[in-house]
Amino acid sequence: MSPAYLLDKTDKGQDEIKSRKNISNHKMRMLLLLVDGTHTIEDLSFKAGKLGIPEAINDLVSQGFIAPRGGIVSGKMAKLSSKPVAPPAPASTGLDAQSILLEDALASLPRKNGPPTQTPPAFGSFEHYNAARIFMSGTIVSALGLKSFFFTLKIEKTENVEGLRLLFADYAKAITKAMGEEAAKAPISRMRAMLN
Repeated sequence: MSPAYLLDKTDKGQDEIKSRKNISNHKMRMLLLLVDGTHTIEDLSFKAGKLGIPEAINDLVSQGFIAPRGGIVSGKMAKLSSKPVAPPAPASTGLDAQSILLEDALASLPRKNGPPTQTPPAFGSFEHYNAARIFMSGTIVSALGLKSFFFTLKIEKTENVEGLRLLFADYAKAITKAMGEEAAKAPISRMRAMLN
């Protein structure tokens, strides 16, 4: 699969963010939170390497938590690589969807510099605030666990992006303390971008 493909959470990935049932590793959860349909495989692989979990993207894809933007091809995903995936043997009735190379099937999906399939929410809109609030809350809980309880209460009391901006310094300090300076760079820079 080309490193330029965008990755997004599947329904299973969205459910995992809410339920926290399957992924216990906080670094894997952090990476799953970073997957939002705007980052390429290359970007996310780099971030996974910085977090010390270089194979995490492959694991999340193979477990069905993330997929190329546009959906899962033939209900299956192959290990991410730049090499084409060999198709299964053709069925006796002729070619079917499973006999197409993954590269060919993904050719129509958007690439990083291609036209977006969804426009991001307008800055300052409720959708923008809600996305930033969910990201801030999810990353702080993922990093701190139960210790994040009082901080998440502060997040929930905010009413707009400005309220989240006021919490950003404390957020950055807590994430850095829990994860270490290098691993905290990705969520902090993403949160900063969402607030500016």
